[in-house]
Amino acid sequence: MEDKFASGVSIGRPFGGTAVLVHKKLGNHTYRIATINPPLTAVRCQLKSDSDIIIGSVYMPFNDNSVRHCDDFLSVIGVMQGLVNKFYSCNFIFGGDFNTSKLSATRTHDLLNNFCSKNNLLWLDPVVKGIYYTYHNDNLGSYSLIDYFFVLPQTGYFINH
Repeated sequence: MEDKFASGVSIGRPFGGTAVLVHKKLGNHTYRIATINPPLTAVRCQLKSDSDIIIGSVYMPFNDNSVRHCDDFLSVIGVMQGLVNKFYSCNFIFGGDFNTSKLSATRTHDLLNNFCSKNNLLWLDPVVKGIYYTYHNDNLGSYSLIDYFFVLPQTGYFINH
């Protein structure tokens, strides 16, 4: 972000952030997991009856058509993979703005799809009553479906509940 601040621009896409909000009842059972990549915030919720859940909030780099875009995108996936590897006995929820469509034929789609396949993550479709987008701007006539959830139901918790 230092290079963004140095440019004098402090609005728009480079200044998005991530967060995971935790209900106060779970506060004593939840702790932040340090990540080395600002576009990913993660917490671990230690549950008594089920396996623990890792919740990650993701804001993937916007495709600015730069040479670094895929490298930056892959870097975030690498941190996500590190969490899956380190906390292999946990359930996972990764949600956020992935800045790529599940239906597109792009390099970033392929990277995410490979990550999901390799780790048996379910790439959920946020379709409600025939609405196939998560962002819309009627004035601009702009619609996109780039916000998703990926889940790893190791114990079947997400499927059965």
